[in-house]
Amino acid sequence: MHTTSSIRNLILISEVPQEILNRLISYLRNDGESGWRTLVYHLQQRDHLFSEDEINSFETIHAPTLVIEGLKKRNKTVDYLLSFLHLLPCRCAAEKLANDLWMLEKSQQKFMSTPMPECSKYSSVGPSYVPNGHSTHAQPNHLFDQAMFSSLNNLNKPSKPYISIMKQPTPQSVKIGDDLMLVCKAEGDPVPVHYQWYKDGHMLPNQNKHVLMIGETLLEHQGFYYCHLRSPNPPAVEKRTDEVFVSVVLAPSATPFCATNKVALLIANEHYAHNPRLPATSHDIRALTKILQEDLGFKTLSFTNLTYTNMMSAFILFKDLVSSGCYCVFYFGGHGYENDGKCFLVPIEAPPDYQNHDCVQAQSELENVKRRGDPNLMLILLDICRKRNPMNPTSHQSNGSSFADKVVFAYATTESAEAYEKYGEKHGIFVDSLRKHLTTPIRVNHMLSDVQDEIKKSDVQISEVKSTLSENRCLTDKIQLNDVKAIKAYKEVDRIWNSLHFTPLPVLLKFEACDAEVTISFTNILTNAVNISVNVIKCGKGVECKPFICTNYFGNLVVSHCSSEFEPQSCQVSNLEHLQEHLPVTVGFRYKFPSEEQWHLLRYTYSMRLPFIKLWNDAKPKRS
Repeated sequence: MHTTSSIRNLILISEVPQEILNRLISYLRNDGESGWRTLVYHLQQRDHLFSEDEINSFETIHAPTLVIEGLKKRNKTVDYLLSFLHLLPCRCAAEKLANDLWMLEKSQQKFMSTPMPECSKYSSVGPSYVPNGHSTHAQPNHLFDQAMFSSLNNLNKPSKPYISIMKQPTPQSVKIGDDLMLVCKAEGDPVPVHYQWYKDGHMLPNQNKHVLMIGETLLEHQGFYYCHLRSPNPPAVEKRTDEVFVSVVLAPSATPFCATNKVALLIANEHYAHNPRLPATSHDIRALTKILQEDLGFKTLSFTNLTYTNMMSAFILFKDLVSSGCYCVFYFGGHGYENDGKCFLVPIEAPPDYQNHDCVQAQSELENVKRRGDPNLMLILLDICRKRNPMNPTSHQSNGSSFADKVVFAYATTESAEAYEKYGEKHGIFVDSLRKHLTTPIRVNHMLSDVQDEIKKSDVQISEVKSTLSENRCLTDKIQLNDVKAIKAYKEVDRIWNSLHFTPLPVLLKFEACDAEVTISFTNILTNAVNISVNVIKCGKGVECKPFICTNYFGNLVVSHCSSEFEPQSCQVSNLEHLQEHLPVTVGFRYKFPSEEQWHLLRYTYSMRLPFIKLWNDAKPKRS
């Protein structure tokens, strides 16, 4: 006779109705620590279940479906899947699957002999929580029913387990440096109730009390929080509190104004095919990205060295991030000019005698952005020359900006003048002044006035500011979400931005010839640039190991910031927009045994699949 456990081991995932699997898939469709990525990680750690090609294929919106299909093809059982689902920090997916299977058995109305505890969205009873034992009732004929029956008939609880939330956490607005406190209170049976706090879907380590305390709050603590509640013993009951938004304020605001989100598009063109190089721009964009993102809470799209078509693609992506009531910033550093009040931004492939049709007309594209999202503040920073382009005829008309209110233009220089980079200086004059004042908690116009005063000290150029902003808005204003529409828009922007900046988890390479292990790690530098590094985790006894990145395998991508000229262990790879499918990363590995003088060489190529590539290709415009 089969035991309960052995019978359940025979239930194949392929026997489970697709409707139940679809609900499980919806639980796993997130990038948090309780999503499909963590499930795949545990499957690989223990059983090396999927091939590299299969793992690469998971980097799509259909990833959870492909994972479940992979398990079905391998004839894995429900019990096998549950054993891994229980390893996730949030066990809602495991509980939901177990509950759905029990509800399926109940709906057949064959073998129920005792009432079952009620189940809700966050509470369930399933086979993985029932002690082994033998049923005294008539056995069903179908193997699936038999397993469910054997597992479920062992329950003998005198009362129904429950969790009741007595106090929900509330939205907070805290200043940087202050303490953040969120409170959740619950009662239940059995006791005590276990608490676990999450931020943006990720479990917070060591935050497992009913009060969440964070001392000296930083901008990175801004986001959505909730607490996951769980009863201590089986049959398990789980609940989740309301999700609340915590806004972190840089400094006390001069007014009660706030934003629904903060987004920025930054483009820096340094390497021109037919025009002089501008070396400071690559440093400028990194400095501004860091300040806007880390100090002011902006979601930044940052690109270097874009062609005309790619600049238009960047504007299309930017429009997807702009929503009603947000603050948005646009920055361009590179060659440019101004004709009839309109500024033209020069792409990297423009000919030396470029004309209007070779360039991007800034005001036109930014007006499209503003119409799309209706931001409450639009700051436009143009680090370009504003001299007339003699290659274009003069229209003798002033066709300047037709923007409505809430827009501020800050030019690196005045009309008909040039913008400069100081020889030997890391940053251009305009950005060097900007980065000193952007985080000042005063009205944007007043902040830019301080920038103008700073630039005057250079005795080279004078900045100009034009504004239709009538309100006292600051870049330091907090983000506040007051309605469902604003919350939905914020989360959608967050989803798009995270997809554009996704990088895979570190990849572990094993070289059995010398008992060595090496990791390849990836970090976003800009939206179209990634830092790649290799590190030795383990090397055989007495063996010398030297991993390195093969920089000559990146094709037409730009490789820079290498840790060394020869066989570097880290480097930055830019212009990811040139990729069509994936980024091939080739790692070289040199090793030498103690008794040998000759080095051995191995190579391994990892195909790095990035959601950015598909999103970028989808945004490519058709140039008329």
